[in-house]
Amino acid sequence: MDRGLNSLPIDTHPIPHPTNFLLGLPKGRFESCTRTLLGSLGIVWKDRLCYRVPAWRATVLLLKASDIPRAVSEGHIDLAVTPEEWSLELDTQAPGTVVRVAKLPGWLPTRLSFFGQPGIAWPPIGRARVATCFPGVAVSLLHRLGVAADILHVTGSTEAFVGVLADYGFDCVETGMSLRRHGLIELHQAVPALGMDVIAAPESVKRVEGLVPTLMLAMGEATPA
Repeated sequence: MDRGLNSLPIDTHPIPHPTNFLLGLPKGRFESCTRTLLGSLGIVWKDRLCYRVPAWRATVLLLKASDIPRAVSEGHIDLAVTPEEWSLELDTQAPGTVVRVAKLPGWLPTRLSFFGQPGIAWPPIGRARVATCFPGVAVSLLHRLGVAADILHVTGSTEAFVGVLADYGFDCVETGMSLRRHGLIELHQAVPALGMDVIAAPESVKRVEGLVPTLMLAMGEATPA
């Protein structure tokens, strides 16, 4: 799949730290890795959603992963770490509104996959009903297969809709255990290995690019071996 976010060569030369910029990090299932990252930045975890990084003169906000790219694209946050799947989704909805300044391997072993009940055809025959948290990515991928789709945009528990309100599901898959529990099978790995993106608002790139190498080192320490 074309990962169309804008890319930026990183300038590692020291520049003055920006003043009072906002850094977004994912919470929820990414919390343990975010906690490790904060520790690498010298922050003591206190189970809250807002932290200060005095050395960076920055405020760190812990946000729902799905909200991060949009918050960056709308200029509410200067710099953020986000799961790649949400960067890809934003790029289908509002291309060019964020800049990918770096990428590292995923914090969790996830992939974006289509799934369905055993015996269902793949690729779909005729118009497909698809339940997904990532409607833009799903439509783009199906379009490349020449498949038209009716999208059911859900915000979680995609498996519950398959076989009842939808023919297929499209979502992040880790171990596949949840699929098996619901009697479903993985049909196609569309994006086999999702990473973690560091993204910035276009107007903030020059302000924050000098901090990216330090952030990447901290992300590397947070990435499970």
